[in-house]
Amino acid sequence: MPVGGTFSDHTNEAEAEMVLAILEKNINAFPDGTFPSVGVATFNIAQRNLILGKILDRQRFPQFEAFNAKMRALEDNGFFVKNLENIQGDERDVIILSTTYGIGKDGMFKQRFGPINFAKGYKLLNVIITRAKYKIYTCCSIPERIFLDYANYFGSEGNTRRAVFYAYLAYCKAVSDGNDEARRAILGNLAKNGQKHLPLGNLEIGELESPFEEGGLSAPICTSWQGEAPASAAICRISHRSCLRSTRCSNPKDCHRMRWCKVSFQSRGLPS
Repeated sequence: MPVGGTFSDHTNEAEAEMVLAILEKNINAFPDGTFPSVGVATFNIAQRNLILGKILDRQRFPQFEAFNAKMRALEDNGFFVKNLENIQGDERDVIILSTTYGIGKDGMFKQRFGPINFAKGYKLLNVIITRAKYKIYTCCSIPERIFLDYANYFGSEGNTRRAVFYAYLAYCKAVSDGNDEARRAILGNLAKNGQKHLPLGNLEIGELESPFEEGGLSAPICTSWQGEAPASAAICRISHRSCLRSTRCSNPKDCHRMRWCKVSFQSRGLPS
């Protein structure tokens, strides 16, 4: 379910509140008392500043002491809030993604996604959705009718710009809904329209759940699309099983340019 937030003055208030709700309700300590490493990624710097401001504002109120204590623990473990252009190289156990854009106050949805709309925008998209080692929550206010129409953009854009961004969101929904036919169709469309086709080896399209890499063969995997926190956020969870990394780097273990990443579908709900 979409957040339904309004995109105004380059920010999305509802998505910012959703990020805080996820931090408060879904990010929990391990049995030993430690927390996973967490990062927040936004699609522009204004949304980044809004979320940071809301986190800082809570420090002034005693009713948020439990939240503030959690944030101090997360900060000790590398917590960050970064925008699209500044997140390269930063990986965390959990990433909370605010896609930021949505219908404006005038009721119009303007498909202006900043650098994502550039020819190489898919590279930035690939980076921002592959920063999570284990789990990603994606908060989205883009109308469902818009992103489900992703295939109509392939003709003019290929696996770039809006086409690949919408395909990612459509894929999240398909997996969450358990719609395997739609999931495979999206992977097939991405493979067919990819600017570069990666060697598949013994893997089949249905098994190649990967990030959008170099014009991408397929899509990142999202295992739930739920509205459990306030404002009915669209939440997409990604769980990595194993990564087959590129052989183009001298030290594959440290290489962040993944050719593809196989991930597991899990039906269990989000952590409470």
